[in-house]
Amino acid sequence: MTLPDQERIAALEAQVARLTGLVDHLYLTLRVPAPGSAMPGGPLSDPRILAAVREGNLITAIKIYRELTGCGLAEASDAIRTLAPGR
Repeated sequence: MTLPDQERIAALEAQVARLTGLVDHLYLTLRVPAPGSAMPGGPLSDPRILAAVREGNLITAIKIYRELTGCGLAEASDAIRTLAPGR
């Protein structure tokens, strides 16, 4: 496999991961269970997000959520605040 092929595959894998995160975000926002979802809670069940929220690092949690879903700041903030409603 040539280097350009490897770069193209890496770019496609990154794009698929971003799109998967967006779909998970849509299921979560619409409160519809994702068929065959590997992550029942969607991106909000990501252990890095849960740890950041538990430690009070909401900004870190929001950044990770945005990386996973590709959604905007307001949407990510709203989603994270569902895990930490008192903050």
